[in-house]
Amino acid sequence: MSDVPLDTIDSLRAPACLVELPQRPTKVRYGVLGFLAAMTFVLYLDRVCLGQSATAIKRDLGISDAWMSWVFNAFIISYSVFEIPTGRWFCSHGWLSITASTEEGWAASSSAMP
Repeated sequence: MSDVPLDTIDSLRAPACLVELPQRPTKVRYGVLGFLAAMTFVLYLDRVCLGQSATAIKRDLGISDAWMSWVFNAFIISYSVFEIPTGRWFCSHGWLSITASTEEGWAASSSAMP
């Protein structure tokens, strides 16, 4: 046999809650996956539209390439400052109590654009 004590072997076993199989997955996961795919497409479209409209934005507002870089930076900063931490915040506090403050942050970052 082995020279390893039995209590060491027992401590390496998975807890009972992990060994038991959970209930059969529901079809809700497909709805969540579809929603995430749709939101990914919208976010991609958002970035593409900003990039494609850069020439028209510069012409309409009469701004230079340097100022346009500030527009792009404001867009990127709003994502990094507000969206990533907000996702963690949603997980810890729930989405209903945080939605208003998220929208206020988005509006503030959007208004920072020239």
